[in-house]
Amino acid sequence: MSDKLKPCPFCGSDAVVQGFVKGPYAPSFWGQCSGEECPMEMLEGPHCETKELAIAAWNTRAETPWEQAAKGLAEALETIRGGVQLMVPEPQQSAFLKICDDALATYRALSGATEAKTERTGEEKR
Repeated sequence: MSDKLKPCPFCGSDAVVQGFVKGPYAPSFWGQCSGEECPMEMLEGPHCETKELAIAAWNTRAETPWEQAAKGLAEALETIRGGVQLMVPEPQQSAFLKICDDALATYRALSGATEAKTERTGEEKR
């Protein structure tokens, strides 16, 4: 589990872990946006018993419509590739397979580069 917080999903500002451990209450930690201009002022993640759980909760994100569409396109290309192998004769088959393979390689490279950039810089694709 990473101890690095993803940026705020609304404004892109850095996030911080807040919490308290003293007093009459049980320890509580949460992720929070640090952006002063954030449209979700004072946005807090769920309160958790440990910093690690608070980080995991803050970093949990739903897929964006763009990510869902890209995954759907990759799945469709895999299906098309399988159909081409079964139904398209050579030499056309090689050309169709190259197109599918190139498109899939591009998708994988872009999604991998985005994930690596997010890990490296905390930035998310917008």
